This record gives sequence, structure tokens and C-alpha cells, in this order.
Amino acid sequence: GSSEPTGTGTLTPENSNWTPPACWYEPAFSPKQIEKTVKLWRGIDGLFFLRGVGDLIGDSLDAYYKDGEPYKNYNLDKQGEGMFWAAVKNPNRKDDPEANSCNKQPFWVDEGDVPEEPLAVTPQILAEYAYD
Repeated sequence: GSSEPTGTGTLTPENSNWTPPACWYEPAFSPKQIEKTVKLWRGIDGLFFLRGVGDLIGDSLDAYYKDGEPYKNYNLDKQGEGMFWAAVKNPNRKDDPEANSCNKQPFWVDEGDVPEEPLAVTPQILAEYAYD
């Protein structure tokens, strides 16, 4: 079919004082990717000037994601059923002190669930960020 334009107009933002968030949490890692990341940290021990750092960080991450505090075996049994959400800094506000507000380790969110985290990315935040 065809339609005739009804006129022209200007779009105006509902809130022109909106500022995009300095940081947020978004889906970032599958269980296999978390496991791979821990292995990568352990691999930096081969560098002489970082000797011991990889195992220290790897042990800390394993305690959190592998040994049941709070996750078990990197949630590999839930592969495809959700993601670990991680912090992202807004590249336009990376020097803003608020960019350090997202300081949680990556956390699990089941597919289709909305995390109970005020800084979790939402469709509204994505739309506002795109508008900005």
C-alpha cells in the first residue's frame, strides 16, 4: 500500500539532562569462558617479573568460581543456561570516579532472568545510551 506523510516535526528527548551511566553490568562470560580466564591468569606465572601472581589470582578465582564459594566448577553444568555478568566502564566516562562504582566480580544470571542489581544494563539504559 501507500501512505501519505502527515507532516513533519521534531523529535525531542523526554529528559534532555540524561547522562549515560559511568559503568554497568552486562552479560560477559559463559561458564567455559570463566574457566578459560582462570587458566589464562595462571599462565602469567611463566613471566619472570610476575612469578607467583598468576597462582595467587588463580587460587582466588578458583575459590570463587570453582570450589563452591559461591559457584561450583565454574557453573559448567549450566553452560547455555545463563551467563556471568561483568562490569563495563563507559568509555566516555572512564576517568569519572563513578566509573569505579561497578566493583563486583562477575556474577551468574540465569537466561531470561533480570539481575537484582541496580547497575545492570536494561533495555532503557541501552536506548538512552544509544540516544546519547
